[in-house]
Amino acid sequence: MNLRLAYEPDKVEEDVDLEVDLDEPYTIFENLSLDDTDELYKDIHMHLTLEKNEKSLQFWRAMIVVAKDCLSKMRENEQRVASGGVPLAVNQDIQRILSGKTVSQLTVLQDQIERKLKSNEPIDVEYWENLLKELVVYKAKARLNDMHQEVLAARLQQLREKQREEALKVQEELERVLAMQETEVHGQGVGPGEGIMTEPVDEEMTEVQDDEFVKKNESRQKSSNGLLLEEYERAMSPEPQPLLSREDQELEIIDPRADLKELMDKRREVLSSTIITRKPKMEVEEEVKEEQHQDESIASTVLFEQEAAKGVDEDEDLFNIEAEIAQQTYNWQDKYRPRKPRYFNRVHTGYEWNKYNQTHYDLDNPPPKVVQGYKFNIFYPDLIDKSKAPTYFIEKDPESPDTVLIRFHAGPPYEDIAFRIVNREWEYSHKKGFRCNLLRNLNQQPLRLIFRCGQCYSTKTALDKQSIQFTSKHLKQALEKKDIVFYQAPAGVGRTFMWMYISAGVQLMFWGNLASLAYVAYAVKDGDEEDAPVVLAPQGKRMAIAAGLVSVGLGIATVMCLYPWRYVDKLLLLKGANTVRLITHARFIKSQQVKEYPINQLYCKQKVFTGVGKKGTDAIGTKANSSHVFLNAKGEKMAYMLDRKGSFMDSKLFDGLWYNNHKQ
Repeated sequence: MNLRLAYEPDKVEEDVDLEVDLDEPYTIFENLSLDDTDELYKDIHMHLTLEKNEKSLQFWRAMIVVAKDCLSKMRENEQRVASGGVPLAVNQDIQRILSGKTVSQLTVLQDQIERKLKSNEPIDVEYWENLLKELVVYKAKARLNDMHQEVLAARLQQLREKQREEALKVQEELERVLAMQETEVHGQGVGPGEGIMTEPVDEEMTEVQDDEFVKKNESRQKSSNGLLLEEYERAMSPEPQPLLSREDQELEIIDPRADLKELMDKRREVLSSTIITRKPKMEVEEEVKEEQHQDESIASTVLFEQEAAKGVDEDEDLFNIEAEIAQQTYNWQDKYRPRKPRYFNRVHTGYEWNKYNQTHYDLDNPPPKVVQGYKFNIFYPDLIDKSKAPTYFIEKDPESPDTVLIRFHAGPPYEDIAFRIVNREWEYSHKKGFRCNLLRNLNQQPLRLIFRCGQCYSTKTALDKQSIQFTSKHLKQALEKKDIVFYQAPAGVGRTFMWMYISAGVQLMFWGNLASLAYVAYAVKDGDEEDAPVVLAPQGKRMAIAAGLVSVGLGIATVMCLYPWRYVDKLLLLKGANTVRLITHARFIKSQQVKEYPINQLYCKQKVFTGVGKKGTDAIGTKANSSHVFLNAKGEKMAYMLDRKGSFMDSKLFDGLWYNNHKQ
């Protein structure tokens, strides 16, 4: 494989090493013996040491990884055969996990496996180490495959450029031949405005011109006869037939001048035709071209009609508007005719009954509908390689930050197809309706992707200033009558903290017993001699060691208890809207369990509201890097922790009350 085709096309000499193997580079190791593989490994190692180009180094590094893997597997199998065993088959589970993934996907999987091996979880270490070992090989093969595709694409582009150059040469040569013959034609010439301008033909001079034309041809033949390598003999030409056959006699007799004129007309047509592929200039032509590329196969039509027969539900609409994507060139389009798959998509819409909409709308006057999900049905009945499942990608929309592009990719003979959807998080729960069979190899079934979007609150409704002021006004009115729970921790946290308290007690007992044992049994040698007797250590030393161990136990227990002590279970705004009550999980210390602060004494440096997020994180939706919000009290060093998974009455109002309140 000539890597210069992809990375240094200017340095590749014409017609030198231009032939490209259509198979991936790592397939060279198939059907090789152990000796041949070992020799090939040495050759690859030699190229790796001599290579200087960085792109070529990546190729040889990937090749040597595959070569090492092949060598090790061959040697292991040979040892098993020698010991009377049978070579182990390739692990189907590992193949299923790793096959068909890209370099980026394998890199993410590699990081996950390495983190799992470094963790203290009870896992099958041998299985994950073998998986990681195989992953490195699959990653090298994927990188080789990417480089091979780049070389194929570069070679294809080079061949197309060469074809264009050859077409231009033929066109120029045809122009020269046509111009030369037009100067010798008697009659009309080549047409108005074309070729060399000629004077009108005088019919009286026709016979004289014909005689001169014949004399010129005879002189040319005499001059060309001198260039022949051997003397002409009669046997070199076939003898004329005495009688013509009936079929030949029925043929029309064509005048030589008319034949020459017809030949020139044909050449003129070829010259004016489109030899080199040109881009269509009219938008109508582009639309016609797209319609011609639509998949019109019988299987695709049947699948489409079956899906269309299901109709749409009351809360659904058709969603069959494609998004424009950049024109792509496929390596297989010279072998298969590219076509766009047929599809029948639906969009699910509905009402978002958030607090603002509940206040301003009712069932008789509902709020505007918003997008709540999509149902994609893409039909790939004629997929060539059914072992590679179609997939989809989420890409940034260059036109709007509120939408993204979902692009479906399957392989030959189907082109990629994209749709524009709202930029919201998906509900991946099966209970929420998520369905995806894109990873299955369904031969004659439509490939479906069904998902719901997370709860959405438009910036024109729940997030505008008017709605915030409206909520604050009602909050103040409610606080004049009763206390309000402004934040509630997630359910089930108390059980976790109970186990934490038990663990702290166990730690304290362990270190206390260890300190007691040290005080009672800690001994030292009585003297510097080797055979000096061992006696009980001085009391002061034993007391110091015991005190140190007790301090360690107290420190660990204190740290384990501090977390629930500062973890807020409830945050209440007390009646009158001047005081905040914090209830923590400090179950055994009442002074730490309930704390009250003036509302203007608390502050936080993190925003709770970010405008996006999964449904249920709070009233509007949050998403942040930290899993907790730290609420500080002025004059105290330690902050209180509020879990983002908890329920905020209104996160936007929370930020308005305490975000950066210490700077005011």
